[in-house]
Amino acid sequence: MQETTTAPVIATQCFGNGVKIMGAVEQSQGSTELTSTNTFTVKKSDALCYTRTLVSHIPLAAGSGITTDITTQDPSGTTVATVHVDENNVITVTCPGGAPTALMQSCGFADLIAKGAYLTQSPQPTCTAGACTF
Repeated sequence: MQETTTAPVIATQCFGNGVKIMGAVEQSQGSTELTSTNTFTVKKSDALCYTRTLVSHIPLAAGSGITTDITTQDPSGTTVATVHVDENNVITVTCPGGAPTALMQSCGFADLIAKGAYLTQSPQPTCTAGACTF
């Protein structure tokens, strides 16, 4: 099977406080897995805050689990954290120069903080239509 790639799908969301989020999704499929790459760019006004890229590997074989690797970068492109979510939904966080650390649910916050995306169901943005541009 030849690998196929879809054109990126881009969505934006903006808020009255000047925060803007752009999400881009691109998928490719090979003979054994589908790879989905989701990149979220977060800005305040026109200043880049950070970028988070989630790469999910979805096996085509039945019974195999999905794995996801997440990289968060600061405005200069320096990686500030990486997250790996294994096929059993175990989350491991690694900061530059640090050892990988398993994120425990007992930490007191939802795993959405470590592995979450941003364009989710929420109240309507409070900005003028067409004003949320990158």
